Amino acid sequence: MKLRNKFIEIQVNPKGAELNSLIDIHTNTEYMYQKTPAWWQGVSPVLFPYIGATQNSQIKIDGTVYPTTKHGFLRDQDFIAQQDDESLTFTYHSTDDDYLSYPYRFTFKIIYALNGKTVNVQYQLLNKENHVMYYSLGGHPAFLFEEGDTVVYKGSDILTRFTLDGPFISGKYEERVGSYVLSHDLFKDDALIHQGVNEVTLKSKTRALTVDVSEFEYVGLWSMVKNDKMGPFVCVEPWNGLPDEVSFEGDISEKLGMKSLLPKETAVLNFSIQIK
Repeated sequence: MKLRNKFIEIQVNPKGAELNSLIDIHTNTEYMYQKTPAWWQGVSPVLFPYIGATQNSQIKIDGTVYPTTKHGFLRDQDFIAQQDDESLTFTYHSTDDDYLSYPYRFTFKIIYALNGKTVNVQYQLLNKENHVMYYSLGGHPAFLFEEGDTVVYKGSDILTRFTLDGPFISGKYEERVGSYVLSHDLFKDDALIHQGVNEVTLKSKTRALTVDVSEFEYVGLWSMVKNDKMGPFVCVEPWNGLPDEVSFEGDISEKLGMKSLLPKETAVLNFSIQIK
């Protein structure tokens, strides 16, 4: 499904409600990564109800162990799509099959709207249960920037950086960082994960964009690395949640970064992508 104004056009796949294309109409420039056979086969999946990996691909909820998949299952589901002149709305209602691995009933909406050269993305999560629901939620958009391009962070003067041991959180420390130059070496240990970032700007010699992540607690920055070469993209990932810590064995309510939602309440989170 497509949505456009005078400046930009987006295309969204109802499967996973995934943003697959963002084009500057004036220059006919594509900003979203287009799947390349040798590299990652995603573009912009939604991450729910987990972010990253869990220990032994499982999670404990009220004493019962349930199977999980990396970044959750919502990215693989078919959404109900609606379109009007100003927005695209994608809705997913949890199923009995979902309940077998994630014992909460919910409705999830993703709304895409355009404002000038900005794509506004809104997540709406409704807890349909009569008890507290635990979840993580995030985005994973991949953009056409490459080795040698620049990433600029805007936010707190001192950020919290989380370290990884394999796919799991191993520690954290404070650092002052304003920018990075993209390189395969930057991603040799997988994603960079920070707390305290409000905006992430990507710059090349010919293009730039800014992702506003201020409503999310964490942000991940990631590209795939093969044979000491960085992939032809970089992902800016607004996260409300984190992968498991090393050796975590607790209940979902004790998981680092986990969010909770009261009965019958709705969580609303927004991020935006502005091309320059």
